[in-house]
Amino acid sequence: MPKLLRISDRSALAVAATLLGVVLGNGAATADVRASDDGRHGQLIFDWAMPTSFESLHRDDRLLLDFDHPVAAGFDAAMARVGAYVKEARIVGDGSQVLLVLADGVTAEESRDGDAVVVDLRLPGIDEAAGPAVAPTPTPQPMPPPQAAAPGPPAAERPSIRVRGGEHPTFSRLVFDWTETVGYDVARDDDTVRIVFDAPADADFARAAPAALSRVAGIAQLPGGRLQVAVTVSGAIRLRHFRTGTKIVLDVLDGEPAVAEAEAPAAESHTAAGSAGRPPTEPEPTASPARESDDRTGPNGDANDAETGTPAFAPVATEPARVAEPMPLLRSPPAKPVDPVASFEPGVPSMLAVFRRGASLWVLFAAEDRLDANALAAQGSPALGPVDVVRAEGGIALRFQPPVDGPVSVTRRGTAWTVAIEDEVPAREALSVIPQPDYPLGARVLIEGGSAQGLIRLVDPLVGDVLIVAPVAEPARGLAESVRFAQFRLLPTVQGVVATPLSQTVAMRIARDGVEITDVEGLRLSGSVDTARQVTFVAPPVEPHDLLFEIERWRGAESDFYRGRQAMERRLAAAPELERDRARLDLARFYFANGFAQETLGLLTLVEESQPSIVDRDGFAALRGAARVLADDMAGAVADLDHPELAGSPEVALWRALAAAKRGDWPEAAAGFERGSAMIGLYPSPFAEMFTRWSAEAAVRQGETATATDRLSRLSSLTEGESDDWGSTQFVRGLIARQEGDKERAVTAFEAAAGTEDRLYRTMADLALVELDIEADEIDWRDAVEKLETLRFAWRGDAFEHGLVDQVVDLYWRAGHYREALAALRQASRAFADTPEGTAYADRLQGRFVELFAGGEIATMPPMAAIALYNDFADLVPEGDGGTVVLEGLAERLVAMDLLDQAGDLLTDLVEERLTGAARVGVGPRLAAIRLLDGDPEAALVALDASEANGRQVEAELAAERRVLRASALSETGDASEALRVLEEDRTPLAASVRAEIAWRGQEWPAAAEALGQLVAPPPPRGETIRPDQAELVLNLGIALALAGDAVGLSHLARDYGPPMAASTQANTFAILTRSPGSSGPPIADLAAVRSQVTEVDLYQKFLASYRDGSAIR
Repeated sequence: MPKLLRISDRSALAVAATLLGVVLGNGAATADVRASDDGRHGQLIFDWAMPTSFESLHRDDRLLLDFDHPVAAGFDAAMARVGAYVKEARIVGDGSQVLLVLADGVTAEESRDGDAVVVDLRLPGIDEAAGPAVAPTPTPQPMPPPQAAAPGPPAAERPSIRVRGGEHPTFSRLVFDWTETVGYDVARDDDTVRIVFDAPADADFARAAPAALSRVAGIAQLPGGRLQVAVTVSGAIRLRHFRTGTKIVLDVLDGEPAVAEAEAPAAESHTAAGSAGRPPTEPEPTASPARESDDRTGPNGDANDAETGTPAFAPVATEPARVAEPMPLLRSPPAKPVDPVASFEPGVPSMLAVFRRGASLWVLFAAEDRLDANALAAQGSPALGPVDVVRAEGGIALRFQPPVDGPVSVTRRGTAWTVAIEDEVPAREALSVIPQPDYPLGARVLIEGGSAQGLIRLVDPLVGDVLIVAPVAEPARGLAESVRFAQFRLLPTVQGVVATPLSQTVAMRIARDGVEITDVEGLRLSGSVDTARQVTFVAPPVEPHDLLFEIERWRGAESDFYRGRQAMERRLAAAPELERDRARLDLARFYFANGFAQETLGLLTLVEESQPSIVDRDGFAALRGAARVLADDMAGAVADLDHPELAGSPEVALWRALAAAKRGDWPEAAAGFERGSAMIGLYPSPFAEMFTRWSAEAAVRQGETATATDRLSRLSSLTEGESDDWGSTQFVRGLIARQEGDKERAVTAFEAAAGTEDRLYRTMADLALVELDIEADEIDWRDAVEKLETLRFAWRGDAFEHGLVDQVVDLYWRAGHYREALAALRQASRAFADTPEGTAYADRLQGRFVELFAGGEIATMPPMAAIALYNDFADLVPEGDGGTVVLEGLAERLVAMDLLDQAGDLLTDLVEERLTGAARVGVGPRLAAIRLLDGDPEAALVALDASEANGRQVEAELAAERRVLRASALSETGDASEALRVLEEDRTPLAASVRAEIAWRGQEWPAAAEALGQLVAPPPPRGETIRPDQAELVLNLGIALALAGDAVGLSHLARDYGPPMAASTQANTFAILTRSPGSSGPPIADLAAVRSQVTEVDLYQKFLASYRDGSAIR
């Protein structure tokens, strides 16, 4: 099982906290924003109520401050005082970032004063040598004066020297990036160190913030011709300074000054030709051949910036900031926040866990009795803000969004719990975390000091990771800090224990002596000797062997790639047979670390052929999977990276995320980058830049614009601003602006991307511009299609081209050009034949075809165009029900346009060639009706015969329909008697209608009268009128009775229907038929007159008309 990264050193924690948005500790803070102005210098002061870290980013006239807490403050009062320096100030992003738009020529410098963050503002043209208007902080005395020097050049001609700071486990480092060799003097007086250089310059301290250096309390440039810098150090320290190339390095080390230093003169001078006392045991730093510059790797070989060891995500100021002497701060006590208090009464004894995560406050309950989640949620809100009840196993999980920040307290009285947000950190008793690598039953981590009875398991809906929670009975018993181990992490809590597993085999249990965490495959813990020295909340440091991808070590000590490769190849050639696979593996890692994916894969293939079992060990699957990602073999990469040995590794999650991004699976990519984001800072260039770039795009593709903006800023820091002009960066900026509804900014960014040399993002930007025009309805669909078709040839063969095809098809489809849409899909399916993409195109082609003919779109096409389209794509008719729906849909369209012959031919093919069983029996009546409508009764009988049930059980309604159609067809052929025989046992109204029609046409008057008698409804109640359709049926029945010579029937008809018929429009005609009661009927002359005035009730044609308009279709 490969070892996973354990992060404990401060720089790595800072990276992880920044990327994941995790606030370490339980408290939160608010800032009081104040300002001052002395006429030449201004200050903006963010006065926090507790220690708060921050990062800054300069870009042209803009300054972005990124705090680790939301800024709950306004700027109106402050802006009124510094309006000459700052044109605009607003809170952006997730509420923890402040954007300042500076006035023309104004420069800004950020610093820290206690818990306050101070932004010093300077108007253009201020003489820096003259000093500020207020009294400067005096330099501690005595201090040896620097050697006299001639006045330096004017400030406008003085070069700017970048000063960088870096934090190491045993020392803090400052590096002065001179571009030419200069001499310097170092002098120390108590806590002040002064460095005087032999050349004039101005110092740029943007990357040397004292807040990031534990042993440096302050740094400032002193007035004078030559560059002079005063550094205030804190605590018992030693100094070490030396030259590396043209750079001057000052290390501030832990411990009392060494004897040699104590006895040395107070001031040391180093000429430009000297070597400045560099420790002989510390080699000159060398850079990897894969890097773009020589200042990315420190002397310890870590993935940090230059000799400083600055974390790779340290912010970069794109323009130098000028540092003045410090101004006195105008301090006022912080405003007291509100104290929201919530009382929870579950009604039974319960255990409680409370912790903050990001902006959320979690409150979890566990009890032996069933608890009411909704009642508990209502008790907590609105005091603790809006609440979500999160699905959890083993208890109740409530996630609140508190209205204010601040430390949290928990108290208990009886069965009731009180959770409050305080303005001061409350007293609490911490749980103890005890690693026990030598425990008799296997290595475990024990958390003791609280009484826990049940465990709760849930998934954080915002982060997406699993949380295992052990609530405890004792109030305010929790973990003060986060503790990270190789296979899990303990979160800081106000009360209870919360673990996030990094491995699927991690388990938490309630033990007699506390809560224990184990792993079925064994926890990886330090030995008992080291454990005894551990402080409760300090995790072990990150070591290179904790990483799966040890890029720096794999690159080797040789700075030249070609010489390094030759050395590795010679070692492979000289290796004995038993050692050859190890040498091949080393060379493969060397190639991978330098970005040669195909060479890596070739060597790994040789190793696997020699040792097939190596796939399951030595991180082989991870290395091959990552190499396949770089080689764009996504299917192979996923197979390797899903190896069981790699489950739970956040480092492998990065590579899975990269593979997902490259194949366009943005949800999976975003989740993977979020999970592995803390690892990015541990990779050197260019890997860190690669992950950061892709993670920014994944974030914006998922609508997370604030996250994407943050990652672009980090990318800019990594590349020292070079990435700002990349096509990928401009494209992501365009996506951010587009999602934020700023079309003008989106167009500007996309046009910038379209003008770069990056062919992929140039093409994607062109596509985005077309999409914007389509959304705004500013382009004709034909022009849009033409542009998209052109773009298809600008980038071929991956997910981007496939997306283009889909967009072209959608445009054609929306415009009603179905033939062009289907043709585009067919072309794509043939172009990518025998590939998964080709299969997907073929499926979409058939799906669109079915959608066209089975949906409503076919009704919009001219009939002949529909037939032609069907004939050209007839091979797409699917088997089974799908094909039946297509053919029936087209047939209905043809019937509606009175193209009965073509419709009949389609259904004949369906009945005779495609359908069997019940499906054929069901379609037969439709085909017969179409043939009857077309005047071809013989073909109707053939259709019914071809679709006979042949002994199968048929629904009664369908059987009656088939009998009626057969009788109708027989009647049309002149065989009325056979037609009536078919219907003689059928007593349904439909059969009676057809019998009446057939008998009437054949002048079978008794049979017609009998059938009409079945259709005539009873007389309406007295006083109500008879319906017109019923009046016609009664009149036709009277005619049939008269012609049949049925005087009795006529008499009964007159008796029953005389009154209502007298009030109808048929009154006179009905009176003629029935005026001679008791006789044999009306005179023949009168009967002929009646028939001449009566329109036959053409029931047969009404029946067939229902098939024409589709109303008879079951």
